[in-house]
Amino acid sequence: MNRKFSNKFHSHWVKVKFYNEIPDSNNYKKPTGIRFCQAVNQAILHPVILTKEGISCPGARYVFGLEDNTEDIIKFWQGKRGVSKKIAQTILKKVAKLKEPFNCIGLNSDDEPDLLVSYLTPEDAMDVLAIYHNYNGEILNFDISSVMTICGNIAVKTFLDHKLNISFGCDEARNHGNIGRERLAIGIPRGLCDIFI
Repeated sequence: MNRKFSNKFHSHWVKVKFYNEIPDSNNYKKPTGIRFCQAVNQAILHPVILTKEGISCPGARYVFGLEDNTEDIIKFWQGKRGVSKKIAQTILKKVAKLKEPFNCIGLNSDDEPDLLVSYLTPEDAMDVLAIYHNYNGEILNFDISSVMTICGNIAVKTFLDHKLNISFGCDEARNHGNIGRERLAIGIPRGLCDIFI
């Protein structure tokens, strides 16, 4: 599936699968001390399984329901972004979050994905939206965030809402996830993938 998307939209696509049980395979890399956005980039080269212990980013740990670290995230934003505690709390409440964590996350694993993720040029993103519009005549509205963008706004929100999502990325995703300045992130839920190929 991701190869068909790659050929059509001129970019790498990564399958994302949330697992209750860790898949049994020696073909997967199981990195530690990694951010979700970094792992998405690595999955282009080889399949990745992310466990709770492997994810180091506080934002990803929060949105995937692995840790209730709200105070640490708020303090980080206060220091890095210079926002008040109240503003940081307001932003954090609006970030998509899993209520119950999964045991692991597969990136380009063998099983059918829950969603696809890619970093597209605006022109290719326009083509994706045009196909969606032509399919059902709906106009899409997006919640755009500047924090926890690939893990929260793309992976979790796309999974929970079962709809397309777009993100411009965040500082961490652009620094660690190899998102070029001319690209934006897009997530497509499995239920919609067939209309694009």
